[in-house]
Amino acid sequence: MPSPDAFSPADGRARGPADVERLLTLIAPEAVGADRFAIDISEHVEGHLFGGLVAAQALHTAYATVDAPRQVQSAHAYFLRRGRPELPIEFEVHRDTDGRSFSARRVAATQEGLPIFTMVCSFHVPEDTVEVLIPMPDDVPPPAAMAIEEANDLGGCFEVRRLLQDGDGPWERRTTGRLWVRAASPLPDDQVVHDCVAFCASDLGTAWNILAPHHMRVLTSLDHAVWLHRRTRMDEWHHIDLEPSALSDARGLYTGKMWHRDGTQVASLAQENLLRPRTD
Repeated sequence: MPSPDAFSPADGRARGPADVERLLTLIAPEAVGADRFAIDISEHVEGHLFGGLVAAQALHTAYATVDAPRQVQSAHAYFLRRGRPELPIEFEVHRDTDGRSFSARRVAATQEGLPIFTMVCSFHVPEDTVEVLIPMPDDVPPPAAMAIEEANDLGGCFEVRRLLQDGDGPWERRTTGRLWVRAASPLPDDQVVHDCVAFCASDLGTAWNILAPHHMRVLTSLDHAVWLHRRTRMDEWHHIDLEPSALSDARGLYTGKMWHRDGTQVASLAQENLLRPRTD
């Protein structure tokens, strides 16, 4: 959970090309065989291997096996083991189907021969149809009105602004599921990159920090699902709003939406967290 040191005054921070070059390096495993990929991020990430980053890497490998103009439309992932950033990550892509309009891929990520992450994703040939999307609420504070969060910015790759609840309680009890996010500097005109960055950003935070029973705490993410409704540019501000849905059997489900800064809904998401009684 974010600590007091995770936040700084909302007065902005420098954004530069070095940040985006690092982000592009982090999300792009290299091909090492037929539908096999690998990446070593040990020089860039320490301590915690962010699940959203592994999801972005997995999507990048799946995209490498799909022909244009097919674009990812949804993905469902499971976090199986805690990943270690000091170890290489290997990916294997399984080509399940290639139909006239849809393609399906399964991606498995392993470290030292053990699975740490698996994802099923669907790709779709774009179609022009009527849209029914949920507009962004009118009461969303602008990014400048929120606290800068540095704990989940991938070492400066993202700019994250999170809404904090007023009060003097523990920080995790004040950290809401409402945030703004964008890449730290302009990204290339490559939709694969923007889709992968959107997947990474979709895993920022949880809705259960504040609304979990006081005797329980969020420990980890169990699974994650994303549905992309529109293509978007992730070097522009996006608002994410996460809402709790159900808590039982030590599992807390939340759902969420992501909007472009112009108010257009670009994605929906859902995740389960593992919640256990506090021991402190």
